This record gives sequence, C-alpha cells and structure tokens, in this order.
Amino acid sequence: MQPLKVKVIDFGISFDDPEEMIGETLQTLCYRSPEILYEDPFSGNIDVWSLGCIAAELSMGTPLFPAKD
Repeated sequence: MQPLKVKVIDFGISFDDPEEMIGETLQTLCYRSPEILYEDPFSGNIDVWSLGCIAAELSMGTPLFPAKD
C-alpha cells in the first residue's frame, strides 16, 4: 500500500522573491497560519497549516476558523 499523497495548488498569491511578500496578504483568511497573523518569519510550513485547515473543513463541513476580516 502506498502512502497518501495530496497536492494543493494555488498560485493566486504567489511571489518570485520572498522580499516582495512583506505587508501583503499571503494566505486566505480562514486558512492563515499564526506566523502570518503575527507577522513572524515563515517558511513553506504555512502551506501545511492551510492543508490541515482544509482537511478539517472537509471533515466537519464548516471552516475550522471562520473569519470575515
């Protein structure tokens, strides 16, 4: 049995240079990681956070962290 592979692809907020990301919205609000909310340094791990939020939403039928602003 092979391990489960998941690909979530969204280039809606993509940048070539990480320096361009300062002060910009980097993730959809419901899936935004703590690093982004607190404006801390971040890595690709923010995508793992978003994937977890998406999986929870698919399982529960409602966003884990519903947000309007």
